[in-house]
Amino acid sequence: MFLLTGINVLWSQETATPSREAEKLLKEAGWQRAQVMKDSFEPAIRDLSRNSSEEYRALYLSAVYEVFFAKDLKPQQAFREWQKKNTGLVSDSRLPIATELAAANLQGHLYLILEDQPRAINCFLTVLKGIQEGPDNLTGFHLLQESLGESLLTKYYRIEDAYLKEDGGYSGAIANVEKLFNTSILPWYEQHQPREIAALWDMLIIAKSKAASLSKKNADQFAIAGHAELLLAKAASLEKIGQKKQAIAVLKELLQKFPLYPKYKDIEARFLQLSAE
Repeated sequence: MFLLTGINVLWSQETATPSREAEKLLKEAGWQRAQVMKDSFEPAIRDLSRNSSEEYRALYLSAVYEVFFAKDLKPQQAFREWQKKNTGLVSDSRLPIATELAAANLQGHLYLILEDQPRAINCFLTVLKGIQEGPDNLTGFHLLQESLGESLLTKYYRIEDAYLKEDGGYSGAIANVEKLFNTSILPWYEQHQPREIAALWDMLIIAKSKAASLSKKNADQFAIAGHAELLLAKAASLEKIGQKKQAIAVLKELLQKFPLYPKYKDIEARFLQLSAE
């Protein structure tokens, strides 16, 4: 009995070496899968790209029609009635901007599925920049409040939720710009383009301030603590990639501009620690 147990332990520690036939099969199957995935998702990637705000408004309306009305007995009539009841939504100036950002976000995830990370990151950066440069109330639009799996465009293009759960990106609401940044943008830039990180943090801070401005409570909280917390995170991020002087400069800014920050002592301690090293 003891000998059998010992043999089983030895077997469990052995590393199987695949045969040449198995390696060949896996290589061929992997190539075939990559081609099938590309053929499957590239049409949606191309269709998500539009040339004007009116084309993005048209994309939104097409998606609404297809997802909610196409299966009605009288789809055109039902859709017209919906448009009459929702004239404010249809004419909302945020609609084409939000649709463009939602489209870029979905494109990014489709590129992740295809294992094309650089293009995916460019899409996510487009989202962050769009929020940074967009109107203050942009993140309040429903497309930016929906999780990716439940979003209008994901349903319109019939993207299986299982793919999105496996792609490694942030699949929550776009309005949570900090989560989008930390999950889908920052890690790639830390590895590939660290010199750009300080500017990216500044973009995030502006985008986050606009998201916070949707309510007085959130705006006040951001002014007292949220802004400072992002700057602390920026300093830690710069320190992580070896940009110590820049990190100290950010901490100096915190000390000078945020005297009401509840954890002010933490800033002092980190500033003294970094300055002494």
